[in-house]
Amino acid sequence: MESSMEDRAAQYHREMSRFIVEEVDEGSAPPSKSEPGKLARLSPTQFKELGTDVYDELIRRRTPDQ
Repeated sequence: MESSMEDRAAQYHREMSRFIVEEVDEGSAPPSKSEPGKLARLSPTQFKELGTDVYDELIRRRTPDQ
C-alpha cells in the first residue's frame, strides 16, 4: 500500500510541476500572497484530500471535452 501512495504522490508531483512551469511560462500565474504556513497547518488527511482535489481538477482541465 505504501508503494502505491508513493507512486501516487510522485504522479501528483510530476503533473503539478509541469502545470506550474507552463503557467509561469505563460505569465498567467500571479505570485501567491497566501500565508506561508497555511498548508502546514492542514492535517495529513486534509492535505491528502486537497492534493487529490487539485490533481483531479488539473487532469479535468487538461482533458479535452468529450
